[in-house]
Amino acid sequence: MPEYFWEEFDALMPKLKKLSKMDEKSLEKAVQMIKGQTTTVPEKMFEEYLAEAKRISGDPEDAPYVALAMALDVPLLTGDKRVIEAVRGKVKVLTLREALELL
Repeated sequence: MPEYFWEEFDALMPKLKKLSKMDEKSLEKAVQMIKGQTTTVPEKMFEEYLAEAKRISGDPEDAPYVALAMALDVPLLTGDKRVIEAVRGKVKVLTLREALELL
């Protein structure tokens, strides 16, 4: 994850709780499991992919996530339908529901 991911994530927790329809305890447990299995990555490790990621994603705020997925050749975890459509065929996508099913 880009270094600033968890700051952005915390701001979205109320929305995530509503969309996931999970109770607070279950959601917090899932988040802790995800935190325990993730690593933050400095931008310098994926900066060479940023220009293409900006072009593909269409949104500068999404570009670091797309660039990181491209650099590491890993799925992009997102529930944003616009991003899913924008990167289709270029970056593999994993939705939150799909990720939770893997746990």
